[in-house]
Amino acid sequence: MYLNRMGLRAIERATEIHHTTVMHWIWEAAVTLPNAPQVEEIP
Repeated sequence: MYLNRMGLRAIERATEIHHTTVMHWIWEAAVTLPNAPQVEEIP
């Protein structure tokens, strides 16, 4: 939902999960992503 440009409070209303919890989940997922490849590595 967040990646589809839905706001945190809108996600809260749709899922009935507090927006700060959603924000923490997004942060935890972002930390686990690998770094973007360097320009030389992009095919």
